[in-house]
Parts: sequence; C-alpha cells; structure tokens
Amino acid sequence: MAQEATVGLMVWDGKSRGTLFNAFRLLQQGKMVLIFVAPEKRFLELKGMSDWERVKLSLDVDLRLKIEEQIKSESATHNNLMQQTLFGVNQQDRASIARKLHG
Repeated sequence: MAQEATVGLMVWDGKSRGTLFNAFRLLQQGKMVLIFVAPEKRFLELKGMSDWERVKLSLDVDLRLKIEEQIKSESATHNNLMQQTLFGVNQQDRASIARKLHG
C-alpha cells in the first residue's frame, strides 16, 4: 500500500501501532502523511523524517518501543531479502547446491 500511495491520509485511534508504522513507511519513501488523531480530534502533518522523530518522541514509551522494534524487524527482513537477491539464491538453495556438488 505504501508503495502505491502518493500521500497518506490516516485515522489513528491513538493506540495502535499499525497506523503509525504505515506512516513511517510512507515517510521513508519521501511521501507526506496526514494523520487524524481521533481521540484528540486533531491532525498531525508529517512531511519528513524530522516530523516523524517529533511525533515518535511524543508517544507513550511502550508504544514507541513496539514501533521501533517493528521497524528494526522489517529492516532486518528487507536486508536479508536484498542479500538473497544480490546472490541470486537464498541460503537454503545454496546449501542444497553445495550438498549436490559434494555428494
């Protein structure tokens, strides 16, 4: 969804991390995000990563830690996929090829 969008317009319940995580994805791609914070009846306008940092620091500590962990996890997964693509085969396929070559 984040790759297809040109901007993000989101309604956030003030608790869930999914909305904020999608906002982060959009901002990483240089796209603007407008979040309506329903409990406070106000909008957050995020135009770049500096706005993300400002919003992130205003979050409840537990929510902020969960989002940061999710970001790290997705980043690690992305890096692994990139390595597999660069080498042309994944780790399991390399092991299978090695077994075939070495009997």
